[in-house]
Amino acid sequence: MKWRFLLLLTFLAPALPALGFTQEELCAENPAYVSISERIRPGLLFYVEKCGGASGFVFGTIHSDDPSLLEANPAVIEALKTSRLALFELVESQELQQEVARYMIYPAQQRDGLSHALGLDLYEQALTHMQRLQPEMPPAFFDRYRPWAAAILLQYPPQTADGVVMDARLQRLAIAQGIAIEGLETASEQFSFFQTLPLEEQRLMVSDAVGRVDEIRQTNRELFEAYRRKDLLSIQDIGETSFAAIEDPVFSQKLRAFLITDRNRTMVSRILPRLQEGGLFVAIGALHLTGDDGILSRLEDEGYFITQAD
Repeated sequence: MKWRFLLLLTFLAPALPALGFTQEELCAENPAYVSISERIRPGLLFYVEKCGGASGFVFGTIHSDDPSLLEANPAVIEALKTSRLALFELVESQELQQEVARYMIYPAQQRDGLSHALGLDLYEQALTHMQRLQPEMPPAFFDRYRPWAAAILLQYPPQTADGVVMDARLQRLAIAQGIAIEGLETASEQFSFFQTLPLEEQRLMVSDAVGRVDEIRQTNRELFEAYRRKDLLSIQDIGETSFAAIEDPVFSQKLRAFLITDRNRTMVSRILPRLQEGGLFVAIGALHLTGDDGILSRLEDEGYFITQAD
């Protein structure tokens, strides 16, 4: 089985409303509006507004600690600084880290770890690749990971800077600016799917990650290149190609539904009440934005109008 895990605003400042539509355009019976999916261009930041309602921003992130990715997009920082509330998939905290560890790592009292779950041959292959990616990780610590979590670790791009990924960097900036932050999901919601996977499917995930090291590295390069170009359509294509590469179509459908479709529906249901309050900044993974079931299309279905803002 092939398997790929992709990691891969208060009201606006005076100059910013020009980003969107006039009230006359927004409130016209048949406004001259074309769906964002038909006019999308390179960009990762979107201005969302509604007739007679409030407005906010939606920004697509990537799981990377490279600070230059944000530094290259000052419009994002300005949008965040003018916000009242910022929403993220998960809110960084020590408690969250501990909860995530409980999902990903076998409990201390369990004697058998990853090597027992995988078998020594596959475990040694996985460990070899893990030591290349994270040479500072002791083998004994790697052995405490559950197989599905090890498969995810094997596909993460290596750390390039201080280890503070983009979402966490934005959260820290928001807190420094006195902006409230909230999470759209819980750790339980993010990891529940993997907790229910049969051990054999988890082994296949690890085997696939080990067997496609070069391909995964190339996919990560393509993903980061597309992100630097702010090319959401290419990011979407990479995601769809990844799901299509899964040989088991039933598992592929289940995985896509859990990682993308179902989470998009849940996140939009939690974004909408906060968006109606105004002054909102939303930061979520870029792969969640586009497509017929993406966050942007779902917001349009709720009567919101979208303009690219970077």
